[in-house]
Amino acid sequence: MSNYTKGITAKKKILSTARRLFYEKGYTTVTIREIARDAQMNLGLITYYFPGKDEIGLTVYLDIRTGFSVCVREIFPDLDGVRYFLIESAIELLLSIRNPKFGMFFLQMSGETSFKEKVNTIIVSTLLKYTVDKNISQRALISSLSIMATKPALIEYALKNPGKIDLDTYLEYYLEAQIYQFNMDKSLAKTILDDLHKYYIDVGDNFTPVMVKKSD
Repeated sequence: MSNYTKGITAKKKILSTARRLFYEKGYTTVTIREIARDAQMNLGLITYYFPGKDEIGLTVYLDIRTGFSVCVREIFPDLDGVRYFLIESAIELLLSIRNPKFGMFFLQMSGETSFKEKVNTIIVSTLLKYTVDKNISQRALISSLSIMATKPALIEYALKNPGKIDLDTYLEYYLEAQIYQFNMDKSLAKTILDDLHKYYIDVGDNFTPVMVKKSD
């Protein structure tokens, strides 16, 4: 086995172990030493591939998002780019409120600098690509900061006050806030909600994506 192949195998083991531990115990309480012990790896090998726990957490988070992106693109193959972005963002909020394990993982990750930088880059690039007004480089950054601040606030309130506000109210508000940034008709929020209502969406063990069409 080549060193490259060994490296890929080691990284996969680190990430699968971390993902399980984050799911079982929460991101904040898990240490790199604990990941190393459960993965049966030398601590130095973990830090060789991942300089800090935040890098492990970010990689796990992006892998979870990729899983849902695959599901969304299989279910909605004909949507344009901005609608994919809006649906995926709405699904993340839905899951964070519906599934406390995922909600806490998102909240804890949202406090990490590496997470903020990565998500900010994604949102800004999406705004610049799809917003009707193309002269918005500075506005895109401000809009991104607003979007990034809103989701954790909604999730934190929802988890602390379960059932006080209807899930659809959270989703519609958040979608309308994002749609506004794209200079699009806010009625699109209702269309997206109607589409999401057709599916059962959740995360299973170890944050495994679940998206199944409901029976008619």
